[in-house]
Amino acid sequence: MTRFATNCVAALAAIVAASAFAVQSNPTDPLSLKAAVEDFNQKTHTHPIGKSQPPLTEEEVIAAIRGWIPENTPGVNDDIFGKFQEIAESRMLPMGADLSFCPGWTGYRGYSFEVWWIDLSIKTGENTGFTFRIRDQKISSRKMTPEELAEMEKRDQDDELK
Repeated sequence: MTRFATNCVAALAAIVAASAFAVQSNPTDPLSLKAAVEDFNQKTHTHPIGKSQPPLTEEEVIAAIRGWIPENTPGVNDDIFGKFQEIAESRMLPMGADLSFCPGWTGYRGYSFEVWWIDLSIKTGENTGFTFRIRDQKISSRKMTPEELAEMEKRDQDDELK
């Protein structure tokens, strides 16, 4: 996994864990897209970055899915693409699906980025899934300090030893 992907995944995992963010209270129940979007907006409207962003809409999710060019997305197949198209048509999320966000990532070319990424994830198997980015808003960037770069390098080395 690239350093960029590792840092965003780590940031997303920390955010999800810290905020106890979950769209579905019971991931085995299907949920309307409308309810999921309302819940997402309720959970993110007080987030330091989320509160300055336009609320997510059901129509934005549907437009993103319908406008998706799967040939430009590594790892997607016809089955996965079809599952997302069914979400757009039915306006229902399948069991285990959720909306999540990532407010930042670090390390790419020595910069730290403030973003507002909104992702829709679905299960594709018992222990597998696929995440599609609904919104990709880049807000700002800054050069990482030498201390931050050293800390990131140490984390990367520790990860390689695992």
